[in-house]
Amino acid sequence: MACLYNNICNIEILLKAEVFRLAGERYGRNGQSGYKRWGSQRGSVYIKNKKIPIKVQRVRDVRNNKEISLNTYERFQKPKEVDEGLLRRVLHGLSMRNYRECSEAIPEAFSLSSFTVSRRYVRASSRKLKKPMERKLERYDIVSLVIDGKRFGEDGILIALGITSEGKKVVLGILQAATENYTVCRNFLMELVGRVLRYDNGLLCLINGAKGIRKAISEVLGNMRSCRDASGTRERMRFVICRSMHMRR
Repeated sequence: MACLYNNICNIEILLKAEVFRLAGERYGRNGQSGYKRWGSQRGSVYIKNKKIPIKVQRVRDVRNNKEISLNTYERFQKPKEVDEGLLRRVLHGLSMRNYRECSEAIPEAFSLSSFTVSRRYVRASSRKLKKPMERKLERYDIVSLVIDGKRFGEDGILIALGITSEGKKVVLGILQAATENYTVCRNFLMELVGRVLRYDNGLLCLINGAKGIRKAISEVLGNMRSCRDASGTRERMRFVICRSMHMRR
């Protein structure tokens, strides 16, 4: 989920950079001659084999009265398999907080040449990746914590997702990990606590039953309750929030 969010952010950055190159700043006059921003429209892009809705800025050649197609948008119109080696570079960059390495690997994973990727993109995407992975967590009223592992071939990641008292889902952290053993999970949770994850009023933890995660939760967060086979449906989410608020009382 976090990788998907980061990929969407990076595609949006690439689209904005191309629009800026063609039509300049909004309400500005620093674009190519005759090219103007022309509102926006709903569109979609493919990330790996998943179709994702996205808002697309339009550019028009007012002299010739025709719309200009965006090369970046066209590149993402067909499903593509992400190279496993490149995906590992992305995961490793996120896990090791090397956001520049990660931001440079993402365009390559989507078959974008290094020529089309500007320094501005690298700086902007690095900031986008850094923000959710290092932000302080005390401002979120987290009532439930979902921890799950996802496999990518021989590699994998741990994802921590927080659910607030208002039902908002917040990506708390990502860690590259081949296993879900106790030591890995404990260090992951300690990192979240170090970023001021609040749990003094109680926290409902949803896990897939992995013993390593369960043991790490008990040691780091204390006597927490856990729920097996967590579902992402709205009905289950409402139950989780209500249950969490009841525990706090």
